[in-house]
Amino acid sequence: MKNIYPKITFHPLLLFFALLAIFTAHFQQFLTFMLIIFIHECGHLLFAFLFHWKIEKIIFLPFGGMIKFHEKLNRPIYQEFLIVLGGPLFQILFSFVYPTIYHIPLLIFNLLPIYPLDGSKILLLIFNVCFSYYQSYVFLVIFSYSTIFLLNLCYPSFYFLIFSLFLLFQQVQFMRDIPSYFLTFLFERYEKDYPYYRKKIIVGKNVKRMKRSVNHTFFYNQRIYSEKEHLKSIFMKK
Repeated sequence: MKNIYPKITFHPLLLFFALLAIFTAHFQQFLTFMLIIFIHECGHLLFAFLFHWKIEKIIFLPFGGMIKFHEKLNRPIYQEFLIVLGGPLFQILFSFVYPTIYHIPLLIFNLLPIYPLDGSKILLLIFNVCFSYYQSYVFLVIFSYSTIFLLNLCYPSFYFLIFSLFLLFQQVQFMRDIPSYFLTFLFERYEKDYPYYRKKIIVGKNVKRMKRSVNHTFFYNQRIYSEKEHLKSIFMKK
């Protein structure tokens, strides 16, 4: 547990809202929010420890937290799903111990399909099962932008406008990182053999059709290539 403390950071936006809460006499409500967020993140951390995931950084925000992992992108989907679900689950359990009106709004907000909220991570995992790895990220970006736009249209407010600006900045960074995520995903598959029981044949050379937790074979030039053979030809060229 001692190794966790140096990895905890606080976003500058958190300080802004803390000062705003003091000047508007809402500091007690702010502390309640932060307590709920802390318990929520403990839920994520517990499941991460159970599956031995390496934690890179824990960032606290005024509306939630972000845990960055130093892990393979091809870790089992069920592990990531339980880690994501651990936060809302802990928060629901905590609501019975410490009932407050803030639990439901925070829980609903956190489950919105907007990156980097938990709702977006759950949606991404569902996309990973149904669509290719690359398509999953594209669809998530579309959902994130659409949800931010609809919420500002339906519930215009000063606080949510600030949140939206932060979230839009996160979307821009996320979109910029997608090629890097995808290349890492491919290189992990080239570097290590994953014993997936699900199989898929891809006609052609398009690696953007590759799915998570699926073993692929490629058919082109009147020949069948294993996943590793095809990826080797790509990385050797690079």
